[in-house]
Amino acid sequence: MHRLAQALYRSRRAYRIALRRCGPAYLAVPWLADAAALAAAAFALGLALGSAQPLTIILTYNQAPAGRSGEALGMRIMANKVTQIAVPLAFGGFGAAMGSATGVFSPPACSCWWPA
Repeated sequence: MHRLAQALYRSRRAYRIALRRCGPAYLAVPWLADAAALAAAAFALGLALGSAQPLTIILTYNQAPAGRSGEALGMRIMANKVTQIAVPLAFGGFGAAMGSATGVFSPPACSCWWPA
């Protein structure tokens, strides 16, 4: 049990460290214009996110009740797939709605409806 607690603590700590490395890289991307700097940010993101995925599998497996690790890992995969489908649909719909709203209510479009 002691080894399991140590492994769980280490994997949680490593997961937190990986996610803390992602934040600055994500925040830096909009302000980077140089290709080398963008490549460095992409490398940092890949390193952090690439190490976080196996850690989530380990954490899910360790936290699952005895004999039900397959169900827990299946739920993890299902949640990942649902977010991979739902988030782009939601943001795409929101962006389409905002894009059409700005086109309809922009000054050139309004000048056709309400002459000055």
